[in-house]
Amino acid sequence: MRLNWFIAVLIGIVLGIILCFIDPLYGMVIGFGIIAGSLFRALFLLNDIQKRLSMKSSKPVRINKVQQAMDDYLKERDQNQG
Repeated sequence: MRLNWFIAVLIGIVLGIILCFIDPLYGMVIGFGIIAGSLFRALFLLNDIQKRLSMKSSKPVRINKVQQAMDDYLKERDQNQG
């Protein structure tokens, strides 16, 4: 994992140096692409983490307490009437 981080830092340094020496318009376009791509990648990773966590902590579906109380009341009312 540390090797991947080190390679990412080296690539970032090289891209930073290249962006300093090219035309400002091209540098802004490339820089915007890098930043936007990183943000979208982070968004997809957060979505994936949320899906995995929600799958692990999924609880069985329970009937709403209000609905359960209403059903009990109706059953009791029907029994008392007939």
